[in-house]
Amino acid sequence: MMEVEYPDILSEYVSARDRLETNGLQFVCQMDPHTVAPGEVTALLLYLQNALDVPLQVTVRVHIPSAKEMRRGRSGPLPPLVNFTLFEPEMTLAMEAAEMGLLRIPLQIDPSTEQGEYGIRCSLAVTSQERGTRIRPLESQGRLGQTILKDTVGLGLAAAVGVGYISVPADQVTSTITVAGAAEQPAEVNLEPTFTSLWMPDELTIQQQALREINDRRIHILEQLKAEPMYVALLEESETAFNLASVALHVGERIFLARILTYTVQYFLENANRQDALLIPIWADALRNNLDTNDYLAMVTQVGYERVLRLAIALSFALVSETLQREPWTAEEQRAVADLVLDCIRQGEPLPIEFLYLPLLLGSLVIARKVTMPEENIGHSLQLLAQAKSKRAESFDEELQELNRIFDTLLTAAQQG
Repeated sequence: MMEVEYPDILSEYVSARDRLETNGLQFVCQMDPHTVAPGEVTALLLYLQNALDVPLQVTVRVHIPSAKEMRRGRSGPLPPLVNFTLFEPEMTLAMEAAEMGLLRIPLQIDPSTEQGEYGIRCSLAVTSQERGTRIRPLESQGRLGQTILKDTVGLGLAAAVGVGYISVPADQVTSTITVAGAAEQPAEVNLEPTFTSLWMPDELTIQQQALREINDRRIHILEQLKAEPMYVALLEESETAFNLASVALHVGERIFLARILTYTVQYFLENANRQDALLIPIWADALRNNLDTNDYLAMVTQVGYERVLRLAIALSFALVSETLQREPWTAEEQRAVADLVLDCIRQGEPLPIEFLYLPLLLGSLVIARKVTMPEENIGHSLQLLAQAKSKRAESFDEELQELNRIFDTLLTAAQQG
């Protein structure tokens, strides 16, 4: 029986709806990069999450599966074996109670390795010096509920309200890599494994304080987060933010960027669970930085602007995919776009203009008539966006024809109502 259920941090970093668990340690294994040339370096990434309230000692062993091992439970031809160099085949690390972190183990592929798909096996032995109590369940439905979002990695939703997962008992996993391309002369690289702690229990105290404030003020918070003042505030904040990324917004772009951001906030305010998913990370950031939390509109549109923007990017991709009935961009591509937009704003680096349209302004066209201001002529607003796009014509070259076609399709649909 858990006295306190700790948040699932694993799903913030990887699509971990299905994860493995051994002796209270939940884990997911990936290769990065998944495709590598002979002689180059890849890395075994082990995302580790302690599901107990006591420290754990974790011993990891990396080795090539033998032919006999790989035959178990398989039919047909065996995958080939790969030779690689690593710092040491076995390593041990200590994890604090409830900690979540990333173990990165570099592997240098032997230059004589032939092209093909290979298996790399990893086994984990987990022990503790004292009896522990579960603080994360074997499986969880989470509180996010049904949502249009298909990929929630990096959105803060798992840590805030949970997105649901199932743990499968296992103490080993075989990951695959693809060796392709011309052989490279092995370079002198540091192959020493590194462990990075990504979450510690101190964060839970801040999150619980944020939730208490939100629960105490929820009615008043919602009263301030009405569509019209939200739209105006996000219009102003967006102009400042994108100026930092060397993007001078045209009138139509400002209107529709504020529209999709306002829609995103409204989408997450539809029920209490989504409200928590939006608000808890914003309040936690404010508390962590000793900011005033009494101006609720400013909390969301200023303190939480980057969070709203990241959620709007994810929501826009989902809206466009749902409308087109296909997935034009992979989950990895979508995350990369979100990272690029946020990095450019934070660091003051120029943002290529196509990443304002992809996906934010595309998404805004899908919901063009769901967020309107008093006395707004939506047809005129759509015309302003079309004019803004035409002024950017030189930026939308032949490589962006797919983006152009999607924009035109969604614009036509929005104009027709």
